[in-house]
Amino acid sequence: MPKLIANERFYYNGRNVEMGEQFTAFETDVALLTHAVKPMATLPPRGEPPPEPEIDPEPEAQAKPRAYRRRDMKAQD
Repeated sequence: MPKLIANERFYYNGRNVEMGEQFTAFETDVALLTHAVKPMATLPPRGEPPPEPEIDPEPEAQAKPRAYRRRDMKAQD
């Protein structure tokens, strides 16, 4: 039975699990608790280094917002 860490307080397996508490869960419930729309728990860190953050592309490489000219703006010119 894997151990999980609660993201919030909830009722599981006949008792209240407090936020931040490490608890054991059934294998069938791990996916429900960790990959739901609003995950109730996470897997504890295993001593692996955290993933490196993605580097944003250069500002010049990003698409610039297009300046739209509408008919009403043309009439004012």
